[in-house]
Amino acid sequence: MANTDAVADPKQQPKSQELEAGCCTAEHGVQQVQQAQLPPQRLEPPSLPTSGPSVDFCLALERVMHKATWTGMHATQEALPPQLLQAIVLGVTPILSKEPTMLEIRPGILQHRVTIVGDTHGQFHDLCKLWELYGHPSSERIYIFNGDYVDRGAWGVETLTLLLAWKWLLPNYVYLIRGNHETNMITRIYGFYAEMKAKYGTAAKKATH
Repeated sequence: MANTDAVADPKQQPKSQELEAGCCTAEHGVQQVQQAQLPPQRLEPPSLPTSGPSVDFCLALERVMHKATWTGMHATQEALPPQLLQAIVLGVTPILSKEPTMLEIRPGILQHRVTIVGDTHGQFHDLCKLWELYGHPSSERIYIFNGDYVDRGAWGVETLTLLLAWKWLLPNYVYLIRGNHETNMITRIYGFYAEMKAKYGTAAKKATH
């Protein structure tokens, strides 16, 4: 019988408060980034293998983006250049496009351990801590993420990119469910669009298309 972990989302708010909270996200997110600044340090983004991401690539990407979050908002482009971000998005897109709307996962037959994760909402450090406690995705551990990867938190770019890299590497062991925040309209209201502009400036449009 497969074991199933359910990681609850501690940040759920009543729907009546969502719009008010969301409208403040971009401003608060930038403040969080600025307050976390440390002395500059050299950040080297990992090289994406021609065959697609490897485990070493995903782990290196996590480390360099984690360092960038403590360096300052300007460091995102250094740790995750627009070209690398675009390559990851384009690489994983065919995999996501082929998946059905309704996913059926049968861990009891496969004898896998399954971890179900609620809304991450740009909480990149929480995602890193989650994997520190429960282990990174692998052929023995399935992760199901229930959507809402961006908005509200200050690190939506880093959170979503890392999840997409793992999905590209392990498409049958990492499942990314689409939430209501994975839409153009919602991300413009709740902060992700502003985060992209703040971190990538004129490169934001190219990085996201």
